[in-house]
Amino acid sequence: MLLAMLTSCLAPVARAESTTSCSDLANLKIDGIALTKAAPVPAGTTIASPYPGAPSIGPLPAHRRVDGVIHRRKGMDGEEFGIGFAVALPEREAWNGDFMMQGGGGGNGVIAYPFGASYSGDQQALERG
Repeated sequence: MLLAMLTSCLAPVARAESTTSCSDLANLKIDGIALTKAAPVPAGTTIASPYPGAPSIGPLPAHRRVDGVIHRRKGMDGEEFGIGFAVALPEREAWNGDFMMQGGGGGNGVIAYPFGASYSGDQQALERG
């Protein structure tokens, strides 16, 4: 349910990308969601794999990466909990209007770069807009 809320909230953000700076996006307030980072990523960027021996990711098209936490809370002994996420928003001209989600699976606790998994066709989802 929280993911559906996030998706519905960030879709208008993606549409408004051309008029919203990354710093404005980082200050966006959505109940139950804390955006922790919003940064432009230039075309041609290559990202090192978080997994030893795995190939790097890229070169990527220009996009904005937005990171955040859903349902941030404190547990026992003040330990912080929440559901971390990362979203890659393609440039407005390149966005095809679709949304692709990739989950944590066995890698829960690790936020992989949100480029769109390689099994999503011949091109990564971010390359397809």
